[in-house]
Amino acid sequence: MSVTTTYIVDVTSDHGCKNSDSVTIHLFCNSSQIFVPNSFTPNGDGQNDVFYPRGTGVKGIKAFRIYNRWGELLFERDNIEINDASNAWDGSYAGGKPRPDVYVYIVDAICETGEPIFIKGDVTIIK
Repeated sequence: MSVTTTYIVDVTSDHGCKNSDSVTIHLFCNSSQIFVPNSFTPNGDGQNDVFYPRGTGVKGIKAFRIYNRWGELLFERDNIEINDASNAWDGSYAGGKPRPDVYVYIVDAICETGEPIFIKGDVTIIK
């Protein structure tokens, strides 16, 4: 279900009594539907080695970008799925090894409702 929907139930008893009721499920779209970790450890141990957005209720991510403190674009993926570790950042830039520092990310996504979600924040590489 990706739109607000009303469900109606009509019941009739064995004695012919009738009743009806309804409930409306309202879908919402906000930044709480996307979880972005605030740190990761790209040390090759198989635990928390890459950085990517996770969540539910998201149709897709139009843009996922990482910048250094000087505003230089280090990593970019466009038109990817949420929870897609194959499009994650491993902390490297231009073939270099990850450097412990704080980086800025942006996630430009679309909810299943069709509404846009734009979030930004920072992530720390921990060695």
